[in-house]
Amino acid sequence: LNLVVEVTKADVGALHLLEKDRLRRVAAFALDGDTLAVETFQKGQGLVGQAAVDGRMRVLRAAPAGYLKVTSGLGGAGATHVIIAPFALREKVLGVVELGALHPFGPNAEALVQGASEPLGIAFSTLAQHQKLRVLLNQSATQREELSVQREELMATNEQLGEQTRALEEQQLRLEQANTEVEQARVDLEVRADK
Repeated sequence: LNLVVEVTKADVGALHLLEKDRLRRVAAFALDGDTLAVETFQKGQGLVGQAAVDGRMRVLRAAPAGYLKVTSGLGGAGATHVIIAPFALREKVLGVVELGALHPFGPNAEALVQGASEPLGIAFSTLAQHQKLRVLLNQSATQREELSVQREELMATNEQLGEQTRALEEQQLRLEQANTEVEQARVDLEVRADK
């Protein structure tokens, strides 16, 4: 946004990303507090929302007083010239850039903003893909950690089961020895009884 503001010699600007049916402001340049308070627009709401719907740039050459305020530490004035332009990738609108100036924009400003549509679209599409990738990588890392914990729990459970199996085998061996001793004692008793 700063580059677009600088190149067009705008005094104020905002960048809105389209998220489903809403536009959310993601960047601002020199916006006043009242304007900053409004962070989202419905698709079709106002000129910004309408630019997202129809994909057309709008240029206001005599904006009403107070339409878009340009402020400094000591005062402010309304931007008299405004450019509202969607940016897109493969004809799909991804967002809207809004620029305001206290003076008429230069002869190339509109063409520059129009020409920035695809590079902005590519940049924000790439950013969105990177964010999705980051989310997926975080999910993958979380799942890997969960699997590691589960593996450790399974190993501990298997160790416990192994100990229980060994204990049961020892108990079974003692029972078999006891049964053998009981059987031997019974046989000895029968032999003695027969004598």
